[in-house]
This record gives sequence, C-alpha cells and structure tokens, in this order.
Amino acid sequence: MEKREDNKLISVCSFKGGTGKTSISINLAKVASEYEIETLLWEMDKNPGSLSSIFDLDPNTSIINAIMHPQGLHYYINHVKNEKFDILLGPSDPIIGEEIDDIKKLSEVLNLAKNSYKLIILDLGPYLDKISIQLMNESDLILLIIEPEVSSISKARVNIDLICKKTEYDIENKIWTIVNKTKVFDNITISQIIDALKLPFCTKIAYDITYRSQMNRMESKIPETKLYKGCKKIFKKIYPEAKRPEKGRKLFLKKTKKI
Repeated sequence: MEKREDNKLISVCSFKGGTGKTSISINLAKVASEYEIETLLWEMDKNPGSLSSIFDLDPNTSIINAIMHPQGLHYYINHVKNEKFDILLGPSDPIIGEEIDDIKKLSEVLNLAKNSYKLIILDLGPYLDKISIQLMNESDLILLIIEPEVSSISKARVNIDLICKKTEYDIENKIWTIVNKTKVFDNITISQIIDALKLPFCTKIAYDITYRSQMNRMESKIPETKLYKGCKKIFKKIYPEAKRPEKGRKLFLKKTKKI
C-alpha cells in the first residue's frame, strides 16, 4: 500500500466482542472531523456491522461495491447526516464478507480513498484473519481496545504474540492501548494491565451507563457523552498540534447619534 506523509491510517481493533471498539471508532471520527480533518470511517468487519443500523444507511451500499468498481468509490461512500465525516460500510452478510480476501483489491480502494481523506479509521472485526493482520501492519497506528478484565487482556496478548510469531510484522511498536469501560471498583488496576500487556498505554475511558440510551435517542448529531470526551483525549495524542477552528464571530458596532 502507498504511504503518504499527509495521510493517517488508523486501525481500531479488539480480540473480544463488546469492548466498545465501534463506539470509539465513531466518536474518534466525529472528533477528528470537528477539527476539519477529512475523515472516513471504514467498517472492515466481515460479519454484518452495526454502522448501517446506527446511522440508518443502506447496508447494500458497501465495501463489496467499492472492490468491484473501485473507480466509482465516491458512489459507495455514505455521508453521515448532520456530521462532517463519511462512512464506508462493511458487507451486509458474512457469506458475502468472505469475498474480502484480496489485499491488492483493498489496496486499490484504500489508495483512492487517500486522495480524498486525510484520516482513515479502520474498524476491524473482533477476530484474526489474513486481511486484518495485513491492514494492521500497513497502519500508521493501531488502537487496541480492551476492557479491565482478565479475558480481554489475555486474548489481546495471546493474539499479538501470535501475529508477531507467525509473521515478520513488528506491530507492537504501532499499538496504543485504550482501556474502555473502567469503573471505580475494578479488580484490575491500569498499572497491572500495562504490566500484563507490555504495550504503550494511551488512555482509559470511564464506563458510561447512559451511552447506549443516548445513542438510541440520537435525533440529529452524535451526543457528546463521556466516551466522546475520552476520544477527544485520544485525538489530541494523535494530533497534538491540531486546533479546533473558531466559529464565525459577528461584529456588533454601536450606533452613534448624528450631531
């Protein structure tokens, strides 16, 4: 895949379902777009993902169309209503999803997307396969989402060791760990998680019991929840010099009396 200095390719991964990987991908895309960074959220899950239902998008307009007709990529990009980022959906069913197995075809679509977007966020499926591993290797940064529990931590470490052992990819230097759904009374501390994973730590995000209900009530824009605020911290670490554009100011002049 082509590397360009003005583009960033970020993979968001988890090796266990339910960690909040997709929610973090959505909110990170929202934050980045608010800083006027052209952002594409790319659903790279072979199983039917949730982005089409969350944003009421046509599930049949997806990466499958883009792979078959890459030059028409812009026809298969979904513009998120009332937001500033775009979405490329994953396949609508797992059988069709098996067709995503050619890295060369994906590379062609990805390189075309880079012509229009400065940031591409890949929301990978919660499993290991050849395509996911290759995309992680090609990424500039990998955000590993885990929960503060033994099964989530152990699965992450085992799968990363497996990737490094079975391939020549040095992905550990690209990984930032994000501990999601933390609570005050967690049995595992952040320091214990860092010691167990032996990977760079990015941030922790507190568990928000109201997040799902707020998203279900979403009428116009994505709500600014605790998760959104956590993703702002992630964004500022990725783009430390980024500045949010100021909103237009109106200049009010005082009327003066005629003499």
